[in-house]
Amino acid sequence: SHSQMNSQGFGVTEISTKTGSRKNADTDANVKLTVCDTTGACCTTALDNKSLDDREKGQIDTYAGSSVLGDCFNARLDGQLTATLANQHESDGWYVDWAKIKLGSGKSFTCTFNSWLDNSGGYKNSRTVICNKGDMDGGWSEWGSWSDAVSG
Repeated sequence: SHSQMNSQGFGVTEISTKTGSRKNADTDANVKLTVCDTTGACCTTALDNKSLDDREKGQIDTYAGSSVLGDCFNARLDGQLTATLANQHESDGWYVDWAKIKLGSGKSFTCTFNSWLDNSGGYKNSRTVICNKGDMDGGWSEWGSWSDAVSG
């Protein structure tokens, strides 16, 4: 059952996003995040802290708990992760620097977007990126040294 999986610490425990600090980076749009692993297992959640003004310029927003994370809270994800962010509002663009995903197993992934989610200016409302294991601050050691990554 899901609850048993959860008690073993699987699933997503926390998602955070960083809104860019450029002009008009902030948005009031609803945003959905879909996370998939190598087996094709996916979960989708609306990123919304109901009592807060999410996605303001330069701001890091953190989403945690079963009521906020929805089916991602129970989803067991293994191996390489991809993240898809979708801006569900046609005209209110969002510039997102990155999303971070923390799993109950203790693993964490950083998904670098550095892009607009917008329906104008040649951009798309949705974008999928591959997530790297570890935090941005010095997470290299988990999957080989920097020189390996560059020459590979």
